[in-house]
Amino acid sequence: MLSGTIITAVLMLAVLIVIFLYVDNQNKNKVKQQKAALLEQLNTVKSRYKVDVARLVEELNLPVEVRSKLIMIGNNYFVYQAINESTVSGLTYNLDKLSRLFSALQEDFARSGEDSCAIDKIDGFVEQLPKSTRGFNSAFYNTNLTIISQLLTITPPTEETEPLEEVETQDELEVA
Repeated sequence: MLSGTIITAVLMLAVLIVIFLYVDNQNKNKVKQQKAALLEQLNTVKSRYKVDVARLVEELNLPVEVRSKLIMIGNNYFVYQAINESTVSGLTYNLDKLSRLFSALQEDFARSGEDSCAIDKIDGFVEQLPKSTRGFNSAFYNTNLTIISQLLTITPPTEETEPLEEVETQDELEVA
């Protein structure tokens, strides 16, 4: 009787160990798949940004140094940050915003044919980027990048308009 109970207990323990190992292995595989998906998303975002920067540099004939500094924004994001869903979405947001600003500068350049304004904006932006890799930390990406990216926005020229003449309304006509 005692040996039957011991055998049953050992078998139950073995089954529990097998189930635990199976569930643990499934969880590890799930984490690996999620990390692989994040890395794939990260690589896609960075590649798209690099293409946008290359297009901007080529179209405006910017120096290689400017290209390198703009690429550093995407490459240094995870130097001082962990790779997780929130940081990948933060990088995606920042790089997509910069790409839209670059595209707007390119469109403005194509429309006006004057590249000095666009180049000045990009030079001003690049000058505000951190000089060392240490400067590319979470505070830079969460706060400073948003502020300095405003240097890339295009302000429409103000047009002088003639003052409008006063027009008599129907009410004024009836009173008179």
